[in-house]
Amino acid sequence: MQSIRTVTDQVRRASPTTRTSCNRDRFRTERTTAAATFARIAATALAVLVMPVVSAIEAGAASVHPRQAQSEATIEQDDAAAPSEPPRAILIFDGSGSMWGRIGTSNKFEVARSALGAVLPSYDRSIALGLIVYGHRREANCNDIEVLGAPAIGQARDLIGSIVRLKPKGKTPIASSLESAATLLGPTRRGHIVVLTDGTENCRKDLCETVDAVREAAPGVTISTVALGLRPRDLAQLQCVAERGGGRAVVARSADELRDGIIAVFDDIASGTILDAGTVTAAVAPEPKPAQPLGDPRIELHALQSPTGPLIEDAVRWRITRTDTARPAPPLAQTARSPVLDLAPGSYRIEAQLGAATVRRDVTLTPGDTRSLHLPMNLARLDLALASPLARGETVVLTPEGASAADTGAATGQQPTIVARDGEKGRRFYLPPGAYTLRRTTVTGTDARPLRLAAGDAKRAAFTEQRAAVTIRTTRMPEGNPANAEPPMDLARHLTTVSRATDDVVDPLAVGSAPETGGANVSEDAWQEVARSAATAPTFSLEPGRYRVVSQLGHARTAREFTIDAPAAATIEMPHRVAQLTVMAENPTDFTLPRPLRLTLTPLGAPATRRLIVTSRTARPLMLSAGRWRVTMHAGDLNLANSAEVTLAANTTQTTPIGFNPARLVLETGKPESGQWRTTRWQIFSAQNTAPDGEISRTVWSGRGRRPTLLLMPGRYRIVARRDGKAATRTVDVVGGLTRTVRLTP
Repeated sequence: MQSIRTVTDQVRRASPTTRTSCNRDRFRTERTTAAATFARIAATALAVLVMPVVSAIEAGAASVHPRQAQSEATIEQDDAAAPSEPPRAILIFDGSGSMWGRIGTSNKFEVARSALGAVLPSYDRSIALGLIVYGHRREANCNDIEVLGAPAIGQARDLIGSIVRLKPKGKTPIASSLESAATLLGPTRRGHIVVLTDGTENCRKDLCETVDAVREAAPGVTISTVALGLRPRDLAQLQCVAERGGGRAVVARSADELRDGIIAVFDDIASGTILDAGTVTAAVAPEPKPAQPLGDPRIELHALQSPTGPLIEDAVRWRITRTDTARPAPPLAQTARSPVLDLAPGSYRIEAQLGAATVRRDVTLTPGDTRSLHLPMNLARLDLALASPLARGETVVLTPEGASAADTGAATGQQPTIVARDGEKGRRFYLPPGAYTLRRTTVTGTDARPLRLAAGDAKRAAFTEQRAAVTIRTTRMPEGNPANAEPPMDLARHLTTVSRATDDVVDPLAVGSAPETGGANVSEDAWQEVARSAATAPTFSLEPGRYRVVSQLGHARTAREFTIDAPAAATIEMPHRVAQLTVMAENPTDFTLPRPLRLTLTPLGAPATRRLIVTSRTARPLMLSAGRWRVTMHAGDLNLANSAEVTLAANTTQTTPIGFNPARLVLETGKPESGQWRTTRWQIFSAQNTAPDGEISRTVWSGRGRRPTLLLMPGRYRIVARRDGKAATRTVDVVGGLTRTVRLTP
């Protein structure tokens, strides 16, 4: 009894503490040593307690199965022979195509390899680690299982490098991988298997029965599972594996949960928390579970540039059509990168379309099937990158070999494609393999370069540019009338245009590296617009050459010429001498002026082509260049108009009235009830401006009506009424503010 109490005290003193630590690596060696000490002391205590019944156990030893007795004896011999041997573990990594599925903002494969790379090196000296991968070499092949490393100390980083180089693409043969791992560990030695997967068995094997068979053949093996982003209905299979395998079951739905789960499993292995899995399996006989009904199949779709990759990183148009029904259902269409679809069991045609390339594959899905389908599209990726946006009128054209830039594609089957227009800096394209010419066209010429693409290529095309960043800044000259408030800048109606001289006959001595003001050295027809912007201080990327910039602020306009001979940044000031003019219509009569009101503004001393015509229903202020202007206001569509001359000083606000004194003219013919007005046509001519032969030179109005009423400028008019080949004429004077009625009967 004293011996038992002493052993108990030793066990209590030797048991590890329960306090936690933020640094698992620091206490891993202490926990392993304490666990081993605890195991030896517990064995001593057990020997003291069971000593009285040793003979009974020996007598019943004949009833133990010879294979089980031999296995247990061998395990004990191995433990006694190598008590300091580190635990052995094999990681089974999922390399199936479903690992390209998304979890958070990344795909599962990237999340898994990042977590393993962060965790496994810390166990490099405490666990002899091996690696088995499945589904990474061939599609739809349940025998695609490869041993990438037997258990050994110090190879964790090499194994992680092997995982990084994988290209997931195949099925999920977990059961066969467990059998391979158990064979690699050996039937008479202890070991641990860790399964990291995002799916369940899809090679028509029962996982739970496989685990039972593995544990019976290798009772010293434990099996733990780490499920990454698994559907809830599929978790039962992996939990069954962990329960019957005597290990831990981890469910991870994020990168952080996956990292913590891997640490928990490998801490169990390194610290010896799982002491005797064989005993667990022998003591607790698993009860058979009823078969679970299989759910709908799930398929994950991936498009590849070529049979060997890489994965297409942009959205693909997918069409899924059921092919085994008498009445075809409408196809399911979806545009996505790698969609995951739950479909009913049956046969389908999967179609992927990207640009002009289309690939089809027929598949048959069975209940419970989980499949990853990869469709190689035989494409190359081209990324067009420009240092700055294309200027106005510039393009980048991609021409297939054998086609000219002007070819319509009728002879070659391929035609040139404009891949970038003005304002764009670059785009991404997926193209069939072949030879191409990439041609950039600018105002000054064409830059062409050959390009050859093969399936699976990912190339970047860039043009070397010698451009200058030129900023155009619109300002107002610092002058004005102190007596008046300065008008606001009409920035809402601002526009800057840049044109390039198409004739390059420029004196080299006149070309400087900085912008300069130029005169009208280049004809008006020799300028080609290359860029425009409504910003107040736009920046343009311009090639060397001669340019003209026009800045328009409201109706004010100023222009400058400059030359660029080096790719240097420059700023051009565009000062405006502007004034704000408001034109008001004055009408002292009781008559309402007809609409619309139109203004014609002509700068005095400028060509007639520079006139401005503005239509407005309100007295809206106008932003004009300082100087002398003739302002003419028109009311309606007749001859109501008047003019005034104004002088505008820079940075001032001015209001100018335009006076009207209209007269009203009413026309009548016969008796209204007679209906003669329906066939009467009226014409009104100005009688104050006649040609030398005496004929009337300008028509003021013509039309029909029961009793036409018109507003005219005061003056003399000739009125003509025609009906049935007859005409009646009268000359009348109309006075502003008064009404004159004229009756004519042809």
